[in-house]
Amino acid sequence: MDYILNTHVGDLPWDIFVNLLMTNGTLINLGIAAKPSMEIPYMPALFNQLKVVGSLVASRHVVNKMFEFAARHNIKPEVEEYDMTVKGCREGFKRVTEQQARYRVVLNVPRNLAL
Repeated sequence: MDYILNTHVGDLPWDIFVNLLMTNGTLINLGIAAKPSMEIPYMPALFNQLKVVGSLVASRHVVNKMFEFAARHNIKPEVEEYDMTVKGCREGFKRVTEQQARYRVVLNVPRNLAL
């Protein structure tokens, strides 16, 4: 993958995600981890020229106001979910590249993956 957009809140097995990235790929973090640091495998990041970036979308107060508004008006996200498998990644990527995805494609980490 060229990009991975992580919106998960919590810690993840970063080595798995780093190994999914192509050369010059970017891991974009919007979620907040439980620990104050991330353990990114150094050698794959170095040799593949990977970038790790992050951003907060808004302050907690603004996000809470948004959630209250959405709940009050019964606004819910529309997502397409796929398993984070070769088949699931291919299906999700195909939907995005063919511009058939409705709003958001989500790849779910299998429950049996030790986090």
